[in-house]
Amino acid sequence: MESNAHAADAASTDPKLLSAVEREARLRELDAPVRRYARVLAGIGFGGGLRFNNPYRLATQFGTTGESLSATAPYVTLSAAATFGAPDGLQHGGFTSISFALTGVDQAVLTPGYMLLYRGPSRLLGYARVGPAFVLSPQTNVGGEIAVGSVFFLTGGLGVSLDLAGNIFYGASTWEKKYPVYPIVSVTAGLVVDLEVLP
Repeated sequence: MESNAHAADAASTDPKLLSAVEREARLRELDAPVRRYARVLAGIGFGGGLRFNNPYRLATQFGTTGESLSATAPYVTLSAAATFGAPDGLQHGGFTSISFALTGVDQAVLTPGYMLLYRGPSRLLGYARVGPAFVLSPQTNVGGEIAVGSVFFLTGGLGVSLDLAGNIFYGASTWEKKYPVYPIVSVTAGLVVDLEVLP
């Protein structure tokens, strides 16, 4: 009885003993495309930026004219993203972050958007994102943001991140311009946790 059971187990695992139908079915399973799955990212970062238009002569300016560079307040950013696609390849999905100024005027900026990322078999993940940027305080405003970044994973799910973003905001009228535009370039460094949701 026991020998018959062992023989049945051997027949189910030994390719030579499988029927043609069983072999074909197993080959189809091996050739089937990898099912897509979800990746959830959460992060915290700290950064600062440069403003390329300074009509109000901010104290942090680096020149003497209204077009001079000026530094933004340092900020902390909390972010989250969910993407879908191949485990080792391109994925896309949604991204959102909220940033708070750490000095000066209390300011909060909410940035939802679309994210495209790639993580292959290495420790490095690269991404690009685009979306609107909503200034929530002290005065509401709407702009746009486009960014690229990377994450280097120290472990399977914990990595250090570097994000380079460009923003454009419209501001209040000045004597020189009725609809001034404020371009900002910012850099953020932080930590990211990668939570993979397997199929």
